[in-house]
Amino acid sequence: MMKKKAFILSLLMLSSLGACNLSQGTSSQESLASLESLILEVSSDLSSDESSSESVLSTITSEDSSNTSCDSSSSGNTNQPFLTAEEAQMLVINAGSVDVGYAKTAEVTLNASGYDGGIRYDQTMYSQYTTYKDDITIGSGSVHHVVHDADGDVTYNDNFDEVNLIRNYYLIQAIVYENSVFESNTDRTNLFDGSDVGSISDNFQYAQELVSCGAGSKAFDDLYYATVLESTFYYSASQQNGKVALKFYAEAENSDSNQKYIATFTYEFDSKEHGFLQKYVSEQAFYRLDDYESADDLSTLVPLDYSLETNLITSGELDEFTDEFPIDIDSSFVQSITLSAAETTLEVGETLAIRAVVEPETAVNKSLIFSSTNENVAVVTNDSTGTILALGEGTCEIVALNVESGVEGRISITVTKKAKPDTGDDAAKADLKEALDESLYQVLTLVNYCSGAGEFSGTGVLIEKTGSLNSISLSTLSLSDFVYNSKTRVASYVGDDIQDRLARILPLIDNGNENLSNYYGFVNDKYVYYQSIEEFEIHLATDNTIDYIDVVVRNNAFEPTINADKFATLTDENIVDELGECPINKWGTVHIYVESQGFVYPDE
Repeated sequence: MMKKKAFILSLLMLSSLGACNLSQGTSSQESLASLESLILEVSSDLSSDESSSESVLSTITSEDSSNTSCDSSSSGNTNQPFLTAEEAQMLVINAGSVDVGYAKTAEVTLNASGYDGGIRYDQTMYSQYTTYKDDITIGSGSVHHVVHDADGDVTYNDNFDEVNLIRNYYLIQAIVYENSVFESNTDRTNLFDGSDVGSISDNFQYAQELVSCGAGSKAFDDLYYATVLESTFYYSASQQNGKVALKFYAEAENSDSNQKYIATFTYEFDSKEHGFLQKYVSEQAFYRLDDYESADDLSTLVPLDYSLETNLITSGELDEFTDEFPIDIDSSFVQSITLSAAETTLEVGETLAIRAVVEPETAVNKSLIFSSTNENVAVVTNDSTGTILALGEGTCEIVALNVESGVEGRISITVTKKAKPDTGDDAAKADLKEALDESLYQVLTLVNYCSGAGEFSGTGVLIEKTGSLNSISLSTLSLSDFVYNSKTRVASYVGDDIQDRLARILPLIDNGNENLSNYYGFVNDKYVYYQSIEEFEIHLATDNTIDYIDVVVRNNAFEPTINADKFATLTDENIVDELGECPINKWGTVHIYVESQGFVYPDE
């Protein structure tokens, strides 16, 4: 409906040029005669009986292109026109809303031809529609589709049933074709999806026009499409026995696409006052512009695309609908989603696949989007499998939503601390104790990193890539918080306070950019962005000193090289353009390696 309002304004602005040429373009008598000869006569016989009708031809008859008036001297008619340009336009604009409540049946025929992917096709369609009370339209018809390929003509025939209705504040449109050539299609639009009362009102008005079996909305849309192509318009109007016939002729060309557009739109209304559309015919064609301009005989030109559509609409009292729908609308949409899992209590770091049962089985679109109500507790790592990752203590709900139907399912998940394993006897960790004592004087610097597998989303802080660990904090770690393997000489930290204690050891810094939120973390030549510490392993040398430390963190998984100057220009608004959309939301694990750079003792 927004585009309709804009079109109304544009037509009224064009009408200020007079009821003649609806937009300035070629207007000489010679050019006009050429244009008129291209119009295939598809209008009603209403305008053919000159003895019983008064007619105003809204074109420019003077060779002077500045003459845009339509008075008696230029039109050849001494009578004042019975229908102004503004009135003619408003009849078309309002045709859809007048259809509502009056259009009883409609009969539509369509002939079209053109090229689809370079392959020629021809199509004919016949359909009948009946409108019932409660905003329900039932339609049925047949489609004959011929595709011309290298092997000859391949013909498809299809019958279809169609239902359009407004139910529970949704506009539902469903089409089912008999053969597999055309896929079943069901659309559901929430009529309350608007930013204000005005836009929601437009939604309802437009929906009511669509469920009417009349052709009012289609008649307007075709004319609107011609304006989008920046067409030049001419129109004629005639009246007989109170009935009104309008014909619009439109032409446009685009040298960039090498196309010429020509169309005629013919409307028949029951009266000027009521404006009920009884017949609508549209004929539209696209030609190659260079072929069109060089043709000696335009009648021999074969268009790139061509369509001729006729709509016949009758009015009457609407009947109560008592028959069965040709389509079971309720079975086409998701009605319920039930979530379950092998368990609902996880430890931090564990993953879980959520099972979803979507009913009914006949629903056309059963796709789901999973989300967490608290991503500090658990996050969804894979939408297709419903896999979640436990991050922190607490309770959250995992939600599965079917967007088309608005139906959702929920399951509650509880996350507890990771159970601390048996760390063994501290007396057996003499090697580790010696290494931690010596680390007080050891220089341990971040040297490199590498990405691991997995995806994750969340927030985090930055580790300075060239920074050194806090040796004092490292040396005070408790032996009881490590599991030590004396054979591999590897000590794994398993303390409950891994985030708090180890965060004091790592060289954390601010990201240095006030315009960039932590959500857009990345790895560059100076910084490593991380969300949470997953593992902390100390590898000992043979002399019982720290050889290196392997820290595994959750991190944005892509690794662009970006210098500090470039980093300073990033904002939440431009980061997708600068770094690409796909990598921004991919997260995984990163190994950060810390190596010994030697020792510095106080007496040195």
